[in-house]
Amino acid sequence: EVDALICDPPYGVRTHTANGSANRFGRTAGSLRDPGKAKRPITYAHWDDFDVAHFVSAWRGRVQGWWAVMTSHDLAPAWEQALDETAGLYVFAPVPCVLRGMSVRLGGDGPSSWTVWLIVARPRHAPYSKWGTLPGAYTMGAVTDPDSRIGGKPEKLMRAIVSDYTRPGDLIVDPCGGHATTLLAARALGRRAIGCEMDAEAYEAGARRLARPYSPDLFAGGA
Repeated sequence: EVDALICDPPYGVRTHTANGSANRFGRTAGSLRDPGKAKRPITYAHWDDFDVAHFVSAWRGRVQGWWAVMTSHDLAPAWEQALDETAGLYVFAPVPCVLRGMSVRLGGDGPSSWTVWLIVARPRHAPYSKWGTLPGAYTMGAVTDPDSRIGGKPEKLMRAIVSDYTRPGDLIVDPCGGHATTLLAARALGRRAIGCEMDAEAYEAGARRLARPYSPDLFAGGA
């Protein structure tokens, strides 16, 4: 059992299709301006409504407090439904996380998407029902850490989410650990965290990041 689940699992088919598409030069749209910052195509499968429902069913009863899950706009309704009907949680309206300069949808015409959606849900009883007012949006710059260019999120964003939805000493789980950004944020804020990652390259990058020296944020006491 854990105190909170915070993760950035696979998105819907539209986002995966756009990230995997390349132009006639063999590059994804985001790499034309700066080839050094190109994202490699997504190598894992997208999620659909069934995957979301299965994930929530597997973790319900193991998460004692908040769920904070990032997703694409097309999967947001599936998360809301599963967290409500399967886990019996109180689900809030999706919270926009605007990452300036980060294209969630890399291919095609029209405006690039700078927004991922944070689906948050909590138990219907105290103390979670008396948690207090939380931000209605998160806005910040895109990822700059070279180890986090495969769909990663800024550590500043994950620190804000960890601080808002957990308390010092809480145990956080990230079942889709990626480059361990959530684990880094949790450690810096005095939380405990466990995670896993199936992509070997991402796992090794996360291990390198966790091995770096760090300074705990002694003043981040949560909301």
